[in-house]
Amino acid sequence: MKGEARQAATDIITEAYRPVVPAEPSRATWDTVLADLDGTPDLRPDSIRAYRTAVQALRKVLPNVTSPADITTALAHRFKRDFLAGTYTRGKASDAKEYRRSPTSCTTYLRSPFAVGEALQAARPCS
Repeated sequence: MKGEARQAATDIITEAYRPVVPAEPSRATWDTVLADLDGTPDLRPDSIRAYRTAVQALRKVLPNVTSPADITTALAHRFKRDFLAGTYTRGKASDAKEYRRSPTSCTTYLRSPFAVGEALQAARPCS
């Protein structure tokens, strides 16, 4: 009885502290990657928010890319070009002022180690 309890306790502790194993990069979709991101215990909330924002920007500019593994150097340069050509608004009103995207914002997204990989790193800098 005592031995079974110790084994059960060991199993519970092992399960609770087992590292999160991310999906295989070549098969992971954006949704899988974002779900794995939530289960990563050593990331700060600000880092998670930044990575999610970077993925959202990538998905908006490159909607046909379904996985981080699909991003090539050519697509990374296309992201950079299209992202910098776009505008954004600070408000939700229909007549809100539009601003051009800055090279700093682009570099921030391309620098994100979670979202970018080697292909997007090759597209830096954005200036």
